[in-house]
Amino acid sequence: MSESKHYYHLDITKEDFKNALLADGLLNESDIDLIKYHYSRPNHEATATQLSIFFHHKKYTAVNLHFARISKKICKYTGKYPYQGENGKYWWWTLLANGRSDGRYFIWELRPELIDAIEEIGFIEDQKLPEEISDTVGHLKEGMVKQILVNSYERNPIARKKCIEKYGAVCSVCGFNFEKVYGELGKGFIHIHHITPICEIDREYIVDPLRDLRPLCPNCHAMIHKPENILTIEELREIIKKV
Repeated sequence: MSESKHYYHLDITKEDFKNALLADGLLNESDIDLIKYHYSRPNHEATATQLSIFFHHKKYTAVNLHFARISKKICKYTGKYPYQGENGKYWWWTLLANGRSDGRYFIWELRPELIDAIEEIGFIEDQKLPEEISDTVGHLKEGMVKQILVNSYERNPIARKKCIEKYGAVCSVCGFNFEKVYGELGKGFIHIHHITPICEIDREYIVDPLRDLRPLCPNCHAMIHKPENILTIEELREIIKKV
Protein backbone atom coordinates (compact mmCIF):
# COMPACT_ATOMS: atom_id res chain seq x y z
CA MET A 1 0.00 0.00 0.00
CA SER A 2 1.31 3.46 -0.86
CA GLU A 3 1.63 6.11 1.84
CA SER A 4 0.51 9.70 1.42
CA LYS A 5 1.65 12.50 3.71
CA HIS A 6 -0.21 15.66 4.65
CA TYR A 7 2.31 18.01 6.25
CA TYR A 8 1.42 21.70 6.33
CA HIS A 9 3.60 24.58 7.46
CA LEU A 10 1.74 26.84 9.88
CA ASP A 11 2.70 29.94 11.83
CA ILE A 12 1.85 28.44 15.23
CA THR A 13 4.90 28.08 17.49
CA LYS A 14 5.98 26.16 20.57
CA GLU A 15 5.39 29.27 22.67
CA ASP A 16 1.86 29.58 21.29
CA PHE A 17 1.10 26.01 22.36
CA LYS A 18 2.72 26.50 25.78
CA ASN A 19 0.62 29.59 26.44
CA ALA A 20 -2.54 27.84 25.31
CA LEU A 21 -1.92 24.73 27.42
CA LEU A 22 -1.26 26.87 30.49
CA ALA A 23 -4.11 29.33 29.93
CA ASP A 24 -6.46 29.01 32.88
CA GLY A 25 -9.78 27.58 31.74
CA LEU A 26 -9.02 27.47 28.00
CA LEU A 27 -8.86 23.67 27.70
CA ASN A 28 -10.94 21.35 29.83
CA GLU A 29 -9.92 18.04 31.39
CA SER A 30 -10.98 15.88 28.44
CA ASP A 31 -9.09 18.19 26.05
CA ILE A 32 -5.91 17.70 28.06
CA ASP A 33 -6.57 13.96 28.31
CA LEU A 34 -6.77 13.66 24.54
CA ILE A 35 -3.55 15.62 23.97
CA LYS A 36 -1.70 13.76 26.70
CA TYR A 37 -2.82 10.32 25.53
CA HIS A 38 -1.94 11.17 21.95
CA TYR A 39 1.50 12.23 23.16
CA SER A 40 1.92 8.91 25.01
CA ARG A 41 1.38 6.88 21.85
CA PRO A 42 4.46 5.46 20.03
CA ASN A 43 6.08 8.27 18.02
CA HIS A 44 3.21 10.50 19.21
CA GLU A 45 1.02 9.01 16.47
CA ALA A 46 -2.58 7.82 16.64
CA THR A 47 -5.58 7.16 14.47
CA ALA A 48 -8.97 8.57 15.32
CA THR A 49 -10.12 5.01 16.04
CA GLN A 50 -7.34 4.46 18.59
CA LEU A 51 -8.17 7.72 20.33
CA SER A 52 -11.88 6.94 20.31
CA ILE A 53 -11.26 3.60 22.04
CA PHE A 54 -9.40 5.40 24.82
CA PHE A 55 -12.38 7.72 25.31
CA HIS A 56 -14.92 4.87 24.97
CA HIS A 57 -16.58 6.55 21.99
CA LYS A 58 -18.70 4.34 19.80
CA LYS A 59 -17.57 6.13 16.63
CA TYR A 60 -14.23 7.62 15.66
CA THR A 61 -16.05 10.68 14.33
CA ALA A 62 -16.49 11.84 17.95
CA VAL A 63 -12.71 12.24 18.19
CA ASN A 64 -12.65 14.13 14.90
CA LEU A 65 -15.07 16.62 16.41
CA HIS A 66 -13.09 16.76 19.68
CA PHE A 67 -9.88 17.47 17.76
CA ALA A 68 -11.66 20.30 15.96
CA ARG A 69 -12.99 21.79 19.21
CA ILE A 70 -9.52 21.86 20.76
CA SER A 71 -8.04 23.42 17.63
CA LYS A 72 -10.72 26.11 17.53
CA LYS A 73 -10.04 27.02 21.17
CA ILE A 74 -6.30 27.29 20.56
CA CYS A 75 -6.88 29.15 17.30
CA LYS A 76 -9.11 31.72 19.01
CA TYR A 77 -6.60 32.14 21.85
CA THR A 78 -3.43 32.42 19.73
CA GLY A 79 -4.79 33.97 16.55
CA LYS A 80 -2.97 31.25 14.58
CA TYR A 81 -4.99 29.37 11.99
CA PRO A 82 -4.90 25.81 10.57
CA TYR A 83 -4.51 24.85 6.93
CA GLN A 84 -7.25 26.22 4.70
CA GLY A 85 -8.46 24.04 1.86
CA GLU A 86 -9.24 25.14 -1.66
CA ASN A 87 -12.92 25.40 -0.75
CA GLY A 88 -12.04 27.96 1.94
CA LYS A 89 -12.77 25.64 4.87
CA TYR A 90 -10.24 25.13 7.63
CA TRP A 91 -8.80 21.67 8.23
CA TRP A 92 -8.91 21.97 12.01
CA TRP A 93 -6.88 18.86 12.75
CA THR A 94 -3.84 20.42 11.06
CA LEU A 95 -3.40 22.89 13.93
CA LEU A 96 -2.49 20.01 16.28
CA ALA A 97 -1.02 17.43 13.95
CA ASN A 98 0.47 16.47 10.65
CA GLY A 99 -1.12 13.51 8.93
CA ARG A 100 -0.33 10.54 6.78
CA SER A 101 -2.25 7.67 5.28
CA ASP A 102 -0.81 4.17 5.15
CA GLY A 103 -3.44 3.15 2.62
CA ARG A 104 -5.77 1.81 5.27
CA TYR A 105 -5.76 4.27 8.16
CA PHE A 106 -5.19 7.98 8.48
CA ILE A 107 -2.60 8.65 11.19
CA TRP A 108 -2.27 11.90 13.10
CA GLU A 109 1.26 12.87 14.17
CA LEU A 110 1.38 15.58 16.83
CA ARG A 111 3.13 18.68 15.59
CA PRO A 112 6.76 18.99 16.77
CA GLU A 113 5.93 22.41 18.24
CA LEU A 114 3.16 20.87 20.35
CA ILE A 115 5.41 18.01 21.47
CA ASP A 116 8.09 20.47 22.58
CA ALA A 117 5.50 22.55 24.43
CA ILE A 118 4.13 19.50 26.27
CA GLU A 119 7.63 18.52 27.38
CA GLU A 120 8.73 21.99 28.42
CA ILE A 121 5.76 22.71 30.66
CA GLY A 122 6.19 19.45 32.52
CA PHE A 123 3.19 17.40 31.46
CA ILE A 124 5.36 14.31 31.25
CA GLU A 125 8.72 15.24 32.75
CA ASP A 126 8.88 12.85 35.74
CA GLN A 127 7.15 9.72 34.54
CA LYS A 128 8.95 7.45 37.02
CA LEU A 129 7.59 9.34 40.02
CA PRO A 130 3.82 8.82 40.43
CA GLU A 131 3.24 12.15 42.13
CA GLU A 132 4.99 13.93 39.23
CA ILE A 133 2.57 13.02 36.42
CA SER A 134 1.14 16.25 35.02
CA ASP A 135 -2.39 16.81 33.84
CA THR A 136 -5.39 19.11 33.57
CA VAL A 137 -5.48 22.86 33.45
CA GLY A 138 -8.29 24.84 35.03
CA HIS A 139 -8.91 25.07 38.77
CA LEU A 140 -5.93 24.10 40.88
CA LYS A 141 -7.36 20.76 41.91
CA GLU A 142 -5.10 17.77 42.29
CA GLY A 143 -5.16 14.18 43.45
CA MET A 144 -7.92 12.71 41.30
CA VAL A 145 -7.03 9.08 40.58
CA LYS A 146 -7.51 8.12 36.95
CA GLN A 147 -6.94 4.71 35.38
CA ILE A 148 -5.31 4.87 31.96
CA LEU A 149 -2.84 2.02 31.71
CA VAL A 150 -1.92 2.32 35.37
CA ASN A 151 -3.32 4.47 38.12
CA SER A 152 -1.80 7.93 38.03
CA TYR A 153 -2.27 11.05 40.11
CA GLU A 154 -3.04 14.19 38.20
CA ARG A 155 -0.86 17.28 38.46
CA ASN A 156 -1.77 20.76 37.44
CA PRO A 157 0.66 22.62 35.14
CA ILE A 158 -0.65 25.98 36.33
CA ALA A 159 0.32 25.04 39.88
CA ARG A 160 3.79 24.18 38.55
CA LYS A 161 4.04 27.55 36.83
CA LYS A 162 3.04 29.46 39.96
CA CYS A 163 5.54 27.49 42.06
CA ILE A 164 8.39 28.37 39.70
CA GLU A 165 7.31 32.02 39.60
CA LYS A 166 7.63 32.11 43.40
CA TYR A 167 10.75 30.00 44.02
CA GLY A 168 12.49 30.01 40.64
CA ALA A 169 13.69 27.01 38.63
CA VAL A 170 16.30 26.31 41.30
CA CYS A 171 16.56 23.22 43.51
CA SER A 172 15.26 23.92 47.02
CA VAL A 173 17.75 21.45 48.49
CA CYS A 174 21.08 21.88 46.71
CA GLY A 175 20.51 25.09 44.76
CA PHE A 176 21.25 23.55 41.34
CA ASN A 177 20.21 25.79 38.44
CA PHE A 178 19.99 24.05 35.05
CA GLU A 179 20.13 27.28 33.05
CA LYS A 180 23.41 28.33 34.70
CA VAL A 181 25.00 24.99 33.80
CA TYR A 182 23.40 24.16 30.45
CA GLY A 183 22.44 27.60 29.16
CA GLU A 184 19.33 27.92 27.02
CA LEU A 185 18.89 24.12 26.95
CA GLY A 186 18.31 24.05 30.71
CA LYS A 187 16.17 27.18 30.95
CA GLY A 188 13.06 26.55 33.04
CA PHE A 189 13.82 22.87 33.64
CA ILE A 190 13.14 21.65 37.18
CA HIS A 191 11.05 18.99 38.92
CA ILE A 192 8.16 20.05 41.14
CA HIS A 193 7.80 18.22 44.44
CA HIS A 194 4.67 17.87 46.56
CA ILE A 195 5.60 18.42 50.19
CA THR A 196 2.73 16.09 51.06
CA PRO A 197 2.70 13.38 48.34
CA ILE A 198 -0.54 13.17 46.39
CA CYS A 199 -0.51 9.39 46.77
CA GLU A 200 -0.84 9.84 50.55
CA ILE A 201 -3.71 12.32 50.29
CA ASP A 202 -5.90 9.93 48.26
CA ARG A 203 -8.52 12.56 47.43
CA GLU A 204 -9.03 15.62 45.28
CA TYR A 205 -7.80 18.81 46.91
CA ILE A 206 -7.08 22.42 46.10
CA VAL A 207 -3.34 22.80 45.79
CA ASP A 208 -1.59 25.92 47.08
CA PRO A 209 1.50 26.24 44.83
CA LEU A 210 3.34 28.38 47.38
CA ARG A 211 2.60 26.21 50.41
CA ASP A 212 2.39 22.70 48.96
CA LEU A 213 5.01 22.67 46.18
CA ARG A 214 8.77 23.16 45.92
CA PRO A 215 11.18 22.98 42.95
CA LEU A 216 13.78 20.19 43.11
CA CYS A 217 16.50 18.97 40.77
CA PRO A 218 15.97 15.35 39.59
CA ASN A 219 18.79 14.04 41.81
CA CYS A 220 17.44 15.54 45.03
CA HIS A 221 13.92 14.59 44.04
CA ALA A 222 14.93 10.97 43.56
CA MET A 223 16.76 10.94 46.90
CA ILE A 224 13.77 12.37 48.75
CA HIS A 225 11.65 9.51 47.40
CA LYS A 226 14.28 6.81 47.85
CA PRO A 227 13.59 5.82 51.51
CA GLU A 228 10.50 3.88 52.57
CA ASN A 229 9.29 7.07 54.24
CA ILE A 230 9.73 10.14 52.05
CA LEU A 231 12.27 12.61 53.39
CA THR A 232 11.52 16.26 53.96
CA ILE A 233 13.50 18.93 52.17
CA GLU A 234 15.12 19.91 55.47
CA GLU A 235 16.14 16.31 56.20
CA LEU A 236 17.83 15.96 52.81
CA ARG A 237 19.65 19.25 53.33
CA GLU A 238 21.07 17.91 56.59
CA ILE A 239 22.21 14.71 54.86
CA ILE A 240 24.05 16.77 52.24
CA LYS A 241 25.75 18.85 54.94
CA LYS A 242 27.13 15.70 56.58
CA VAL A 243 28.62 14.29 53.36
